[in-house]
Amino acid sequence: MNYNTGTGLYEKLNADGSPMTDADNGQQVGFTNVFVLYASSGIKDDGYTRQYDMTGGTGLYLQGGAWEQINWTKEDATGPFALTDADGAPLTVAPGKSFIAIWGGYYGQGLTLTAADGSEQTLPEKPVLLESGVSDEAAAAAEEELSAAQRIIDAQAAVDQAKADLADALDELQEAQAAAMPTVKMPTCWLPATLFRPKSTS
Repeated sequence: MNYNTGTGLYEKLNADGSPMTDADNGQQVGFTNVFVLYASSGIKDDGYTRQYDMTGGTGLYLQGGAWEQINWTKEDATGPFALTDADGAPLTVAPGKSFIAIWGGYYGQGLTLTAADGSEQTLPEKPVLLESGVSDEAAAAAEEELSAAQRIIDAQAAVDQAKADLADALDELQEAQAAAMPTVKMPTCWLPATLFRPKSTS
């Protein structure tokens, strides 16, 4: 997201950096308030679905080009969020549209906040992983193992392609040599007719 000082909105972008537009009005999607809720994360029993602890945690509240650290709690799946400032006082939220993001700090997830002068802000520590979570070290090792396996597959594919190209090149060489080989004409040999006279039976 980028903060627009002219409109006072945090404008949402697509993954490629292009503006995300509202399908109803064609305008870029923008929000007055942005909440980034830190939530401990892990992996569900299926082995790949992300799991988040949605009972509470710390977080960030962005509004008007500024930000502050907050705390949040949620009693159950259908209950509302309770938001407080860093001192525990109820959070005063500006009227307008709000965007809520859940950040688990999982391997491969990044969160940066950059000021107007380009300086990167120091953010609160990322949330602690759940027991089912995979540590950054273990995830990095698994990623490297996967990358190594993929490099072997790519190398074998390159070898197979090189062998196929070599076979094609040898065929072309043989065809070119055959086409370049001169044709040898045998001289015509005339034999005397007497050599072919049948023997007399008398």
